[in-house]
Amino acid sequence: MREVVADLSLLIGVTLDAALARLASAGEVVERVMETKPPHPVTLQGALRVVRVRRLREGGVELVVTRERFLERTDRG
Repeated sequence: MREVVADLSLLIGVTLDAALARLASAGEVVERVMETKPPHPVTLQGALRVVRVRRLREGGVELVVTRERFLERTDRG
């Protein structure tokens, strides 16, 4: 029987690569990874980090990730 990650909230703020490694070592199946972005144009930088994690009905895990930081666009012309 596979080990279940007891508290998925411990993945919040972790880089995507680290979260995937932790889940794989626990035998968890990652069903989806979705990247979220601000609604207005920005320049995204840095590593992808987990901002939301949830268990799906099918038993797998969904991760929502975003870049570490963003810069506002200055060319609004």
